[in-house]
Amino acid sequence: MDVIITDGWSFTADENQYILVHTFMKPKVDFKTRKPTGEMVEKREEVGYFKTVTAMLRRLAEILVREKIADGQIQTVRDYIDELEHIEKKLHELCRGY
Repeated sequence: MDVIITDGWSFTADENQYILVHTFMKPKVDFKTRKPTGEMVEKREEVGYFKTVTAMLRRLAEILVREKIADGQIQTVRDYIDELEHIEKKLHELCRGY
């Protein structure tokens, strides 16, 4: 069972590591024709393996900021740093008290 971090992001753990998981919807592709079927399917992707929760959340913050760069929401280094700090603070607040 996964522990939810935020929309589409969760983690699980085993005796050695924490596993960051991204769950999202994507178009279903027909195996034979390799063409979209018009259906959407849920995809679960293990993004990384981490020794500590802190390292895992740091990586998640970097991924979320990178998505904003790709969307054109971040255009300067200052914007990047500000957004990274903002996301890290939000993730830290989610974990406060643990």
